[in-house]
Amino acid sequence: MNFNVNAPFDFLGIDTLRLFTAAENVEVNLDLFNPKAYKTEKGKPILSLSDSGLSVIRIQHTRYVAFYYFCFSLSRLYNGVNYSSYSPIDYKEITSRLDTILERNGLTVINWFDIKVSRIDLFRNLKLNRDYNDYIPILKTVSVSRTKVKSVEDSKYHQNNSFKMVFYNKAEQLRNVVKIEDSVLRIECRYTNPKKIKKELGSNYFFQITNSALEDYFHHYCKKAFSVLGQFDFIPESDDLRTELCRYFTNLKKRFPKKLAEEAFTYFEKYQSETFDSYLSDLIREFEKKSESERKRRERKLKTAKELLNTAILVEQTIQDGGHLIDDLRSLLFNNPSKISLGEKEPKKRKKIPA
Repeated sequence: MNFNVNAPFDFLGIDTLRLFTAAENVEVNLDLFNPKAYKTEKGKPILSLSDSGLSVIRIQHTRYVAFYYFCFSLSRLYNGVNYSSYSPIDYKEITSRLDTILERNGLTVINWFDIKVSRIDLFRNLKLNRDYNDYIPILKTVSVSRTKVKSVEDSKYHQNNSFKMVFYNKAEQLRNVVKIEDSVLRIECRYTNPKKIKKELGSNYFFQITNSALEDYFHHYCKKAFSVLGQFDFIPESDDLRTELCRYFTNLKKRFPKKLAEEAFTYFEKYQSETFDSYLSDLIREFEKKSESERKRRERKLKTAKELLNTAILVEQTIQDGGHLIDDLRSLLFNNPSKISLGEKEPKKRKKIPA
């Protein structure tokens, strides 16, 4: 494969892959196998080694059950660097490169068709037209169902036990390795559970994972996460947020548009004063020991509060710059969905035509 490793924006990329298999599917040459040994907090014996970006871990789960886990950056395996978007699933290429690393460490996979996937990370780097911080309010409107939101500096993690969707500023990390002057929004989707992978992709056997299935999955989740942004449509007539919120709800033919506008404006003030999240936390604690019906009422109130804040943020954006940032991000996300690179195919040889 021939990749341009200094192109972080060209394609939908695959970063971390974690494969696993039963210990019986791996032959060990004790003369070459030299791992570190330790135990988990629960006392499970672990053997581990690392070579060329590949991390190998053997866990003895029970007396009779042990598994090997192979974790690596696909971009680094192909390109020697972990930031390139040139990183397709090519079963033969990947297994060949992994075999080389494993065999010099005394390990041989007996049957690659028995290898399964327990984690796969997809990413897309979006080259922004303005500073990353200008887009932070719009990113607040992202919603990923059945996940909890965690903020770390300017990063947002929407996560549960089997899935993570992450949004963060990648520019500084890329500038350390690639000459760029741009602001960069990095979007990552991480499957971290083999059952979830099987459910979403149809199989968790490594040889059955396809690039097209990964593309469909990534774009599906992006579309859902940014659904509020994708559906929003409004042109303001003044620079007063209260007035424009009332107009917005009136245009949607909502009941009590003025009341909704006041409520949305209140949530927006809390957001600006950085007290909105604590307000939601207080609301959750208030209903923790309540009845089932009251808990459901709390959930409806939480959902309404988030939806009204999202509306206020987007209406405010249209007032501030005519909605140019909204249109910009919408265009980057939806107009040209990224594909996974399939590499440069060698030209077919012409068949000789008999004289």
